[in-house]
This record gives sequence, C-alpha cells and structure tokens, in this order.
Amino acid sequence: MSNTNVPEEGNPPEGEASQAEVPGSQTNVTGSTAEGEAFSEAGGGEVARSPSAGAGSKTEAQAPGSVPGSTPGSSPGSSAGKSKSKSKGSTTEHASSAGKKRSRSSSRKRGDLDLPEAKIGFIGAGKITEAIVEGLIDFGQIQANQIHVASPSGKNMDHFKNKGIKTCKRTLEIFSRFDCDIVFLCFHGAVIKECYKGSPDRPRAFCTNYIPYMKHPLYILSLVSHCSSDEIQRTMLNPDHPDKYKIEFHRIMINAGCAYGLGVCAIDCDPDSKHLSAPLRTLLSRIAKLEFVPKDQIDAACATGGYGLAFAYYFISAMADGAFKVGLSRDMAIRFAAKTSQCGAQTLLESGVHPDQLRDSVIAPGGAAIEGIHSLEKTDFSFAVTSAIEAAYQKEKDLADAN
Repeated sequence: MSNTNVPEEGNPPEGEASQAEVPGSQTNVTGSTAEGEAFSEAGGGEVARSPSAGAGSKTEAQAPGSVPGSTPGSSPGSSAGKSKSKSKGSTTEHASSAGKKRSRSSSRKRGDLDLPEAKIGFIGAGKITEAIVEGLIDFGQIQANQIHVASPSGKNMDHFKNKGIKTCKRTLEIFSRFDCDIVFLCFHGAVIKECYKGSPDRPRAFCTNYIPYMKHPLYILSLVSHCSSDEIQRTMLNPDHPDKYKIEFHRIMINAGCAYGLGVCAIDCDPDSKHLSAPLRTLLSRIAKLEFVPKDQIDAACATGGYGLAFAYYFISAMADGAFKVGLSRDMAIRFAAKTSQCGAQTLLESGVHPDQLRDSVIAPGGAAIEGIHSLEKTDFSFAVTSAIEAAYQKEKDLADAN
C-alpha cells in the first residue's frame, strides 16, 4: 500500500522543533511504512501547524528631551517612569509564566502527570475515537484543546476540528510536535501486521519512524485487536535503545457507552493495583467501569463488551417493537424495554447467580414467560446471539490479518 498524499514523517514540520525529541535520539527507517487504507477505522486531516512566534516589540529612537505621543506640557520624566513601570510589570508576568512552564515540565519529567495539563492523543479517527473523545470532554473533565487526533486518510477530521481539537495527518506528530502524555491507539491490527512483512525480526515503524525518546513518561492505551503488546511496541520503539523510553503500555477494550460516561472498559491489569498509574485509573474511571481481563482474553472481551453493545441495542429495539405491537405507546415501549434489560443486568451482577437460574426464578409453570421463551427457542434465538459474538470476533481477526 502506498499513500502519496502523506508526507514523510521523518522530520517535524519546517520551522518547528519537537519539544520531546532528544538530539540524536531518533532513528530514521529506510523505506517508510505506508499509512492510509489500513486505518479503516481512522481518519486524517490537515496538519495543524503551531503559529510561529510574533515579532518582538520595537523601541523607537527618540531625540533627547522629546517624548513621542506626549501631550503638550507633559513631563518627559513622568512618561519615562510609566514606561519603566509597565516594562517591569511585563517582565514580572513573563517570569511568572515561565516559572509555571518550568514547573509543569519538571512535574512531567518526574512522572507526576497532572490531568488538567495532560496532552491526550489519538491515532485513528473512527467511531470509537469519537466516543472516547465525547466522554472525555463531557464527563472526563478534559478540555478540547488538550486533545489531538491524527490519521492519514482525512476522513472524519472536520468532526474533531469543529470541537476545537487539534488534528494532523502524520501520526508521528502525536509523539513529536504535539508531545502527548497519553496516547490511544485506535486502528485495526492490519497496520501492525503490515510492519512485519519482510522483516519479522526487525519490523518497520508504523509511524514511518520510531517515536522519539520522550523527556517525560508516556502512557499508551492500545485498542488494536489481535496484536500483542510486544508486537505493537516493537513497531514503535527504537530497537537499538529501547531502554531509553519510559512507557506504561496497556491493552484495553472500551465500548461506546463511554460517550455517556457509562462505558465498560476491560484492561490487562488489576485496575486497583500499582500496575495501573493513578492518572490512567482516574481518567478511564470517569467514563467507564474498569474490569481486569487477562491479555490473552482482551480480543474476546472486545467481541462481547464492544460489539455486544450493538446487539444489546438490537434486542432492546426488538422488545420495544413487540410491546408497541401489543398496544404500548412507542416511547413507553422503548423505555420499558430498556429498563427491563437494565433490571436484568443489574440483578445478575448484584446477585452473582447464573442467568439460567434467574430466568427460572421468574418463570411459572404453564405461564406467559415460558410461552415467550418457547417462541424464542423455536427461532433458535440462543444460537443466533452466540453466532453474532463469534462472527464479530472472526471479522475483527480478519481485519487484523488483511493485507
């Protein structure tokens, strides 16, 4: 695959130096990785260039004893005093601002990530990126100007720009020019698998170049399915000096419910343990319920908790149609179907009882409930739902293996 519209990512944009790069730390990779079509869930956009610094203030040459712009009878000494006072105040304000920047920089280097100051990046601009961004802004106490989205295709980027989010096409800029602290990887596994073609022992970097050595800890949350943590990191980190990076890496599954602060998030470590840094725990907990899932089961969790949300909506919609058919108003039918599903899920979680036992507890011999279940069984409903989970799992695997 090739993408002639995507510029070489080896260097920052002209006139811009990366804050995160350490001189001599970046290794260029011969033969760039093509980015574009493989990001089937992602989008790209125009590179968001930082405005250059404005010209400094000029001091006009003055004739001795004259004060340009002064009114007749005004005192040159008084005007000069005001000028000095103003200059002193400006210097104090500049020093205060510089002190805050140094303080934040020092905190980042120590690993004390402050979420209100954190830069959050996304590689990929698909539906799940939309959902996470919505959740972070509405429920995660994150401002739009803290968020940066990169993807080479250009699709869907207006959606993010309209929210005041910085966008770019070159994925490397998330780490270099934007210098993000937390990065979500939101694309299909085919992007990673492509990097291993022809060089399984030393894969190409999926950002074209390996990411720079950051001056602060980097937190990476991968939603890339059917690719292990090691496989992904080998396409990101310079293999000559991998020890120079300070990275906390996790595989996660988070579903679209996070857009409403009600998501489910599977993560590859105990969320209450020292293996998950406090800033990540806080950030994710604001938009989702965290659940530990072993790394080798994350893909199965994705098929169930991720795509399964669509199946849950489908079932609720079907229940509502049935209620509407027998006489309930449309709005009330949807509300009762949703609340009944919520009731079933909550009683199951609170009791810890197997769902078959709970089902039997609400069925009376020869009653209406068993009649309805018999109708579901005649349509092989259970098999259809199980097959839907398997089909979603297999499709995601096929997308990861796609050439």
